[in-house]
Amino acid sequence: MRREPNPNQSRPQLPGKRSAQALFWDLVPVASLILAAGVSLYDVPTTFDVSAITDRLTINTSKSTEPLTWTFQTVVIENGFDGTPESISMGTFQPSSEINIRFQRIERNLLSIDCEANNPNQSVGTFSGDGQNRQLLNRVLFKVRISSDGGNPIFPITGQISIGNVGRPESPFPGEAILHSGTVKPIGYSLFSHSRYEADSTALEPGDQFEIDPDGQPESSGLVAADDGLSMQVTYRGTGKVGHVSRFGATGFDIDIPMVQRIKHDEVVQGIWGVFIFLMGIKVLRRNEGETN
Repeated sequence: MRREPNPNQSRPQLPGKRSAQALFWDLVPVASLILAAGVSLYDVPTTFDVSAITDRLTINTSKSTEPLTWTFQTVVIENGFDGTPESISMGTFQPSSEINIRFQRIERNLLSIDCEANNPNQSVGTFSGDGQNRQLLNRVLFKVRISSDGGNPIFPITGQISIGNVGRPESPFPGEAILHSGTVKPIGYSLFSHSRYEADSTALEPGDQFEIDPDGQPESSGLVAADDGLSMQVTYRGTGKVGHVSRFGATGFDIDIPMVQRIKHDEVVQGIWGVFIFLMGIKVLRRNEGETN
C-alpha cells in the first residue's frame, strides 16, 4: 500500500547545506558585533576642559586664531629685544597672528607676558595708549603690576595652549616656573546625536606639562586670571584627538576617552551593543531549543 507524504512533515536537510534561517541567525549577530565594535572605536574628537594653577603658560597663534584685545593698567613695556622700559598707566594690546606668547609669574606682584613673532620682520601686534596707536616690533615684553587691593587683570587667550613646564633634573634655577595643580576633564560627543557626556577627570601634579594634540581641530580658548598670589589661574577648553601629559621623572601619558567609557556614557553606543546582546540571546535560545528537539 502506497503511503501518502505528510505535508506537515519537514523535508530532511541535505548534508552540507544549511537553511536560510539558520544562516541568517549566524550572520546577523556577527554583523551587529562588527557594527558595535566599529562605533565604539570610531575616532570622535574630544573636548578637554582644563583648569589649573600654574606659573607658566605658552600660546602659539596661527592665521586662523581669533583676534584678541588685552587691557593693561600700570604696565611696563620693553619694545624689541633691547627696548628701553617704558611705563604706561593705561593701554590696550591686540596681538597679531603667528606669534608665540608666554605668560609667567616672576614675582608675587608681577606678571610678565613675552610676545615674539615667528617672522623677525613681523610686528607682534598693535598697542594703543597715551592717545596713540603704534605697531610694536617683532618682540615685546609686558610687565604687569598686580595690585593687592583688587582689580586684578584677566586676559582672554586663544591658540595652541600649553600649561606648565616639565622640570629638568639639571635645571640650575631653584625658582623655576612650574604648574602647581590642575584638572583635565575629557568631554565626549555621541556619534549620531548632539548629546555630550563627561568622562573621568585626570589630576595634574606639580611639575607637569599639559597640551592638546589638535589634530586639525579649532584652537583652544580660555582665560588667565592673575591675583596677588604667586601663580595664575588658568581655565580653557580645546578640542583634539588626545591630551598629553609630560611628567617629571617619567615618560608621561595620554588622556583620551577609552572605549569602555564611551560605552558607559554614550547611549547610542549602548543601544547598539544592546542589540548585539539581544540577538546573541535569541541565537543561544534557538540553539538550545534545537538540541532539545
